[in-house]
Amino acid sequence: MSRSTTIENAITARSAIPSLWPKQHAREDRVRYLLETTNAIPWEADAQSWRFTYVGPQASRLLGYPIERWFEADFWVSHIHPDDRETAVEFCAQSSSRCSDYEFEYRMVKADGSIAWIHDIVSVVSDDGEPQTLRGFMIDVTDRTRSTMLLRGQNRVLQLLAQGKKLGSVLDELAKIIESQHPPGVLCSILLLDPQNNVLRHGAAPSLPDEYNLAIDGVKIGPKVGSCGTAAYKREQVIVTDTLTDPLWADFRSLAQRFHLRACWSVPILSESHQVLGTFAIYHRRPYNPDKSDIELIKHAAYLAGIAIEYFNSHQILREFSGRLIAAQEEERKRVARELHDDLTQRLAALAIEAGNIERQINPDNRLICDQVRQIRDRLIAISSDVHGISRRLHPSLLDDLGLVQALRSECKLFVDREQIEVDFVHDKIPQALPQDVSLCLYRITQESLRNVAKHAQSMRAQVRISTKQNLIQLIIEDYGKGFDLRKIKPGSGLGLSSMRERARLCHGDLKVHSTIGQGTTVHAQIPMGNTRG
Repeated sequence: MSRSTTIENAITARSAIPSLWPKQHAREDRVRYLLETTNAIPWEADAQSWRFTYVGPQASRLLGYPIERWFEADFWVSHIHPDDRETAVEFCAQSSSRCSDYEFEYRMVKADGSIAWIHDIVSVVSDDGEPQTLRGFMIDVTDRTRSTMLLRGQNRVLQLLAQGKKLGSVLDELAKIIESQHPPGVLCSILLLDPQNNVLRHGAAPSLPDEYNLAIDGVKIGPKVGSCGTAAYKREQVIVTDTLTDPLWADFRSLAQRFHLRACWSVPILSESHQVLGTFAIYHRRPYNPDKSDIELIKHAAYLAGIAIEYFNSHQILREFSGRLIAAQEEERKRVARELHDDLTQRLAALAIEAGNIERQINPDNRLICDQVRQIRDRLIAISSDVHGISRRLHPSLLDDLGLVQALRSECKLFVDREQIEVDFVHDKIPQALPQDVSLCLYRITQESLRNVAKHAQSMRAQVRISTKQNLIQLIIEDYGKGFDLRKIKPGSGLGLSSMRERARLCHGDLKVHSTIGQGTTVHAQIPMGNTRG
């Protein structure tokens, strides 16, 4: 008889014999088998003490503790992440007291110190309206939650860059996002490469001690310079699981010991062209060997840091170019204004005088010619006045001679005469001597804002207020016109907002615009008094 025939006969015989187990037991065994072989961990606990009375065998894989540990008193509460413990316990207590089923998510700390995100589905068994037993399923959603949080973090970093935040602030935020993916005591550091001196400079380390950051700021990169110096030198990840024994930390061992830094992993931050921009490091308070997810996380963090650094560097280049362009533009305006004032207006004035002399030499009886010459003279005077106005707008000589307040007062008066729009000019405690770039910046912002009032606001009244607050000069230009929707304003719209903001930024200041449809627009600039263009 063949082996296959024997198996077939055995199956047939087995099907003909009644089961030795009752059907109910067989069903329960099958259900339990299914539950205990899935990623969802079945559990049961006392509703009053929250002490587990049953957990599936997968629980040992979830947190790394043997099953018997789960049955200890307060195991669940004591292993919730400290930042989530109060919220999770309170939510569980309130939901259980209502005898209603519920779901929630929280973090638990694993045996190796890492974090597991748990989605808990809870059913409440009650008796006479009192909760007696809790039954549920714990589902490990760490990968899903980490991906979601990283996506949010990435969006947050990109948002900060788009808002023009400083690089240090953006990198600080990124470091905090990565720290939130780990248990307490994990610290992140971002160092920036100074290529001219071949050293690493402080970029961000929101949780590391300032003294430690100061100690490693300016460290030269090399083949055996801790985790970061080596990662930057070799252009590859460096994993140090114990700083007290690893030879890479020989020169920094006492520093690591002093600040209780026992493990440090570092990856180089690379540009799109694969040039080293810096390093991203994660420190642990105890010896620690990263797993695959840890490595993926730090690589992703370094990638985001690279985007931020390159974005900032490219914008720095553009801003430097913009600053030089504005400076060159002002120099050219000054040159043209001087030529118009010193040359063209003088020549027009001379022509007007000559026309007056000719008028006096003509026979008074020849009225037609006299009138024509008089008209020519008057037109020359008007053109001379217009050229003088153009010269003043190109470069206000009053700003150099009498200071910012007198220049602004004159600009407001001329605006009233030209546009027939009332302007209240208010000033308070403005120093006579201000850095030239600060004075010019505030003057140009006022000039551009008043031009917008005339062209767009449809307001018959405006106010210009300038005052000091501590070391800041505050300039506010306000109208009472139709206003506009800031969200719909595009670059190059003719409002000159980007130009005003750039001028303020070049003087280390800030400019904000508030506008409400039907209620007018306010331009608010703040400029440090002592700073010069940088």
